Amino acid sequence: MLLADLGGCRLKLARMDGQSLGDRAERVWPTVPDAADIDWLQQQRTSSSEEVLLSTSRPAALPLLQEAWGDALKLVEPAAIPLERTTTGTGSDRLLAGLAAVRLASCACLVVDLGTAWTLDVIDATPCFRGGVIGPGLGMQAAALADACPHLDAPGEPTGVIPTSTAAAVRAGIFEALAVSIESLASRYASELGGCPARFITGGDAAQLAPLLSSDWQRVDDLVLHGLAVMAAES
Repeated sequence: MLLADLGGCRLKLARMDGQSLGDRAERVWPTVPDAADIDWLQQQRTSSSEEVLLSTSRPAALPLLQEAWGDALKLVEPAAIPLERTTTGTGSDRLLAGLAAVRLASCACLVVDLGTAWTLDVIDATPCFRGGVIGPGLGMQAAALADACPHLDAPGEPTGVIPTSTAAAVRAGIFEALAVSIESLASRYASELGGCPARFITGGDAAQLAPLLSSDWQRVDDLVLHGLAVMAAES
């Protein structure tokens, strides 16, 4: 079975290898895919009978994916994900990442996902998805600042605890400010849960932000795909 996670910018794929993830591939997925994108989609399946289990936060992309993959495409609806929740309107991506995290840790979890948007979600020991926050990702913040203030430098290298250049100040205002916000929110949520929840960080920008967070955070790439693997293995 082929597992597919279509987020805000990228389509990430992995093939099931037993009960875990095997070969992976990814592609920037445009708003209007061209013939090369469609060909790439069709080439990812090993046979016409191979099913594709998909999670996506971009419903507008579904018709084209269905055209390329036909009846082999199986869309994961949030209601089908085996995780209790106290929230409404939560997307399958957040729920699947939470499912994967709680299965890895076997305890309450905090999950940061850094993509086009960033999220920090809370899963208690029940396990139950309790909710969390959503904000603009690192790239979105940098692009918005550049559009609004084109005279400022792009984010640059840090110059010390207190930034001494415009480029370093922009970087600190985006990267370091987000890291501090995550740590502060995580402390509040951990107090609400009680105990010491496991902390996971994932997503395309995880490598950039992880060094700015405490060592309590464990980086696990592609948590959404891991959640899809859980569902595929238990179906």
